[in-house]
Amino acid sequence: MKHLGPIIVVVVLLLCAAFYYSHQQATHGPEQTPPSDTGAVSTPPIFTHDATPQPEALSAGTLTLKSSLSHGYMAQGARSESFAAIDITAVDTHGGKRLPLNVALVIDRSGSMHGAPMEYARQAAMQFVDQLRDGDRLAIVSFSRDVSVDFPSSPITLARRQEMKNAIARIQDGGATNISDGYIAGFAEVRRWKTAQTIDRVILLTDGIPNVGMTDTRDLVGLASSYQAQGISLTTMGFGLDYNEDLMAAMADAGAGNYYFIANHYVIAGIFEREFQGLDRTVARGATVSIDVAPGVEVEKVYGFPFQQNGSRLHISLAEFAAGQNKNILMKLRTQAAQTGSQPVLDVQLSYDDLLADRAVTQRTAVSAVVTSDARKAETMVNTDVIARVQDVEIASSMNEAMDYYQMGNAARAQEVISKQVESTRGAQKRFALPEARFEKAEKFMNANSQVIEQAPASAPAGRKAVMESKEKSRNIQLDSLESF
Repeated sequence: MKHLGPIIVVVVLLLCAAFYYSHQQATHGPEQTPPSDTGAVSTPPIFTHDATPQPEALSAGTLTLKSSLSHGYMAQGARSESFAAIDITAVDTHGGKRLPLNVALVIDRSGSMHGAPMEYARQAAMQFVDQLRDGDRLAIVSFSRDVSVDFPSSPITLARRQEMKNAIARIQDGGATNISDGYIAGFAEVRRWKTAQTIDRVILLTDGIPNVGMTDTRDLVGLASSYQAQGISLTTMGFGLDYNEDLMAAMADAGAGNYYFIANHYVIAGIFEREFQGLDRTVARGATVSIDVAPGVEVEKVYGFPFQQNGSRLHISLAEFAAGQNKNILMKLRTQAAQTGSQPVLDVQLSYDDLLADRAVTQRTAVSAVVTSDARKAETMVNTDVIARVQDVEIASSMNEAMDYYQMGNAARAQEVISKQVESTRGAQKRFALPEARFEKAEKFMNANSQVIEQAPASAPAGRKAVMESKEKSRNIQLDSLESF
């Protein structure tokens, strides 16, 4: 019995503890578990957090596709201006698989090519023959008023190289300028031998303005667009100071090829070399970009590239990419959103034949912004690189406009366009804190054009050369905004 005392005490204490715990449960409810620090936390209601902008997206491959917005935030209710950059860059590689080239050289032999121009054109064409590899195909076409297939498309062999050079040497100048029929004949030669395993292009060299056959710019550009849709691109080379540079550039744009201004006959060979190197290092072909524009977003302008629009979808043909080549699409957008929150902007799809991997490839990116009622927040998350590049292409576009007025004899209006662009560029520098050094070359470019307009008539050789150089540079910057002035 003497041991029962402690036991009774323990039992009483346990009963008291049980009574106390029961009372606490009834009064305060179950004991709360403290939050864990393991990361396994419950997701808060979505309305307690702001949406997150996704102003940049990237998809890598033989071609890298990068889409960027200039602004991550947009002001609610306002008709906001923003910009988008769609950058496609080919991998810079040497070696690897190289498809056979299937090319037609179409050479102007009109009377204006008499003398040194014709001689240098022959030499450059012969050099091009030497650069081609065995197994490539080449056709040689020449035109004046009439058209001659001087050497039908044939595979390159050692013996045939000399035969092709002999055909080039026999080309004689004289007559009018029938660009359209020469182009049609060159296209027919390439199309006849086009396969799934060839790189197909027409290279057109002229020093004049079409005065036989198709002479309207719209018809010739439409022809180039039609042929490009069939997978055959076009490069144009304008020689001298008397050809229509706007026509040659527009045909090259529609044909998704290159445009070259050849100021002097002694640089023709170097231009042909550049063109061959691009073809020789082709890593992708048949490239097209499809851009789906989200509801509430309006495309105000596409810089540099011709495009087709079907509803809210834009299509841009980019044809071939050489190793290391950039093609950059810049767009001006307008957005007006009544509701705050996430705002999809663009869904971009890039499709092409990957010649390194020997397969068809499709890559996608999507970018979005956030609509906010906070006006100050709408000025944050600004991609100044996109803004600066837009300024470059705006300058290039304005210089084209100024040179058009200059050619029409309205020098005062041309100077006004340049002055307004200088003012606009400086305003953007101040608003977005863009470095002044970024635009030093661009300002020199604008000032140089202004001086030529002031000092020489557009019909003078100095004026014509300035127009052609300015337009060639402006076109290149609009197609590749990563290139600087």
